[in-house]
Amino acid sequence: MTGNLTYSGDRTLPKSATARVSMFEHREDGGDKRIVAERSLHELGKKPIEFDIDVARDLIDPEGRYGLRAEILDTEGNILWQTRDAATIKPLEKRDAVSLQLKPVLKESSLEFKKYQCDDGFLLSAAERDDRAIVKLGNRRLVLKESASGSGGRYTDEHNNSLDNSNDQMAVVIDDEKHADCKPFTETAAGGQGKPHAVGDPANSGITVPPEASAADNGKPENKGAVVTGNDTDVTQKPQKAN
Repeated sequence: MTGNLTYSGDRTLPKSATARVSMFEHREDGGDKRIVAERSLHELGKKPIEFDIDVARDLIDPEGRYGLRAEILDTEGNILWQTRDAATIKPLEKRDAVSLQLKPVLKESSLEFKKYQCDDGFLLSAAERDDRAIVKLGNRRLVLKESASGSGGRYTDEHNNSLDNSNDQMAVVIDDEKHADCKPFTETAAGGQGKPHAVGDPANSGITVPPEASAADNGKPENKGAVVTGNDTDVTQKPQKAN
């Protein structure tokens, strides 16, 4: 399969920038089932950026649903541009080259993050801008896209994570767990008793956490080390919960 990448704006790519193109199979519920193939591109040059992906036929399910997306990264692995919507493809059928349009990623420095505590003690930081919401859980960062429902204030991603702020009462679903009635949180709001522990806080489980780690920044300890960036499907598998 062949195609090309193009991106908005006239910004010049860093000399050592790379691009990554991923072919994935959808689950029946719309999320990602698996990554079928990936291609990394170097020495990108000027747009459009040409690419090709070779996939063995025995890796393709004739009844499966497949998509293609891409991102451009700087030398430190930060995503500069990415596809907002995956292109639907049929790998077993011959077709013209696929053209993927990449959009710039919002810079966190331009966003106003607020901390929230949900009714079960779950802690998170979130910011909304245009048709995107970004949720931060320590080192983990989720970029959610506004739902097509048209109600406004509801955001989701391909992994069924979501943030719903449509009724002036925030609720989130992270890794299939719902946390409701999330309200703005500050240390003074805790009544001078210090920060409450998040669900599964290592302080209550015997797990040793470096001093700089913070429950307020991490949401749940099992999220530490699991990094999701934008719509990237290269998701580090979550460590197993401590017994």
